[in-house]
Parts: sequence; structure tokens; C-alpha cells
Amino acid sequence: MQKDELGKYVKGGYLRALDTFSATHCVNEHFLEKLKILGGTYVLPLSVNYRGIFYNKKLLEEEGYQIPSTYAELIDTMQQIKKAGKLPIIFADKDSWTIHQGWDAIDMSSRGSQDDFFQNVLNGDAFLYEDSIALDSTRKFLEIRKYGQKQTVNTGYDEAVKKFANGEAYMFFQGNWAYPMIKKINPDIDLLFMPFPAYHENQAKVVVKIDATLGVSASCKHLEAVEQFLDYVFSKNVSEYYADKAGAYSCIKSVDVEDSYAKAFTDSIRSGEFFLEEFAYETEKSDAINALFQNFISSPQRDTEKSFLKELNDLLIQQKGD
Repeated sequence: MQKDELGKYVKGGYLRALDTFSATHCVNEHFLEKLKILGGTYVLPLSVNYRGIFYNKKLLEEEGYQIPSTYAELIDTMQQIKKAGKLPIIFADKDSWTIHQGWDAIDMSSRGSQDDFFQNVLNGDAFLYEDSIALDSTRKFLEIRKYGQKQTVNTGYDEAVKKFANGEAYMFFQGNWAYPMIKKINPDIDLLFMPFPAYHENQAKVVVKIDATLGVSASCKHLEAVEQFLDYVFSKNVSEYYADKAGAYSCIKSVDVEDSYAKAFTDSIRSGEFFLEEFAYETEKSDAINALFQNFISSPQRDTEKSFLKELNDLLIQQKGD
């Protein structure tokens, strides 16, 4: 849930403070600190997601291609692969939610959290089409699609996962939630998952988004049962099971995270050097934004980066008034 919305529930007295619950002490302090409202803990996070590029490490290394550490290296590697007549990267653009999240991943690798900026856009104090990071992100968003499959809007998420897992593309621009499905299709694949690369090495920012949280109603009359349930959900075994099935990074201290494929993310999370993204829209409004991105991908020659961002800016303002 968006933190601003959550704050309204807290201020309205609808949620119970969880600071004294034993399950609260199971959660990594980095997440608790970032989720505090009015100095208290009102929701407990189960796991977080993050977005970036999956690399088929073995395939790239065997054929002598460089695993990119900067944006220039990414373009160079994809150019070489395309020149060899193979598919550098695959996109799941038939499912519009993946397109929008891809743009966010590019933008946030440079910006960090979008929360403050997008709030300023909604307040009329900033404009997407005048923002240098948003303009640059949109240019990259279009440029990398030159190295994807033809008619990317004809490929759905499941098909893209399958093709990447089977070695038909060297890279896949997606979120960590795709990991379990990729490994299920090809258990032997050697993956590397990294943030979208910045212009300079090690400059890409790590941004995570809460996958799910649990809260307790202030009017709850069965606190003993609730505490038992939370202790169960946030126990080591159950939390590990949840993280494994969801393909997400667990927020629980005791959970051993399988992180060898995504160390760029998990090392930052462990050290607290990450941004927590909380800007979000409910489903109906998200669908309209997703459709706008899909239309942009389908006919990019119709718009410039600036005109597209103007349209997106107007849509955000319009939705605010709904």
C-alpha cells in the first residue's frame, strides 16, 4: 500500500500499533525504519521486489561477450549480439504492466525513489517533460528496444520467460519475481540479475518495492490469536517458504536468502543502502498508465520523449482529480 494512503488509516485510528508484537522483532530494522508512520510500526513487511536485467551469464561468457557494468557497455554488448544474428534481449510488452515497470526500473536506477518527484508532479511543482532524468530514461527505454525481438507487443510475459529460460535471448528486462519460473523451466541456467546500468560503473541505485505487508485492525477483539498468527507467518520456515515461492527478498532477519544471482541488490539491502519505493496507484488508474506506455511502444515514431512525458504528466494530474 502507498505510504500516503497508509498514513490516512493510521491517522484515522484504523490500524493498531505493532511495536510491542513479537513478530515485529523478526523484521529487518532497515525495513521497519523506512515504514514508520508517526514514529510507530503499523504494518509488517513480508518481502520486497526489485527490477533490473537478467543476464544468461554462461551464454554470454561462453560466446565472449562482456557482462555490462555501464549503459555504454550494455549497448555495445547488445550491438555485438545483434550483429551476430542473435537476440540480445527479450521484452514481454504484450502485458502492459511489464512495460511501465521497465520504464520505472530505468528511471529509478538514476533517480532512486520516485516518491518525492512524483508527488511534486501531482502538486504541479514539477513536470515530467522538463525533468532531465525522465527525458533520459525515456530515451533509453526506446533505445534498448532496438535490440529486442520484432513486434515486442506480440510477446506475453509467460512466452518471454520461456524463451529466455531456453536460451533464445541473452537478457531479459524484468523483476526478480520471474526468477522461480525461469529456474523451473531451466534449472541449470546460470543467471546474473543486476539493476539497469548507469552511465558510470557502480552508480546504479538499488530501489525496492514492498511485495506484501500485514497490519492489524484497531478494532480487533482477538489479539492473542492475531499474535499467534503473526508469529507463525513471520517464523523462519514460513517466511523462507513464502520468499521462495514468490521469488522475492524476505524482510525477515532469520531467513537465508538465495542471493548468488542477485548480489548487487541483496548486498545493498543488507547494508541498508537502498531506496524504498512507495508511490503507487490502484489497479484502475495503473491500467490507464500501462495502456499509455503500451501505445507509446507500439508507435514510438508518433511521439518524442517530451511529448510522451507531457501526455503521461497530464494523465497523472487527471487521475489525481478522479
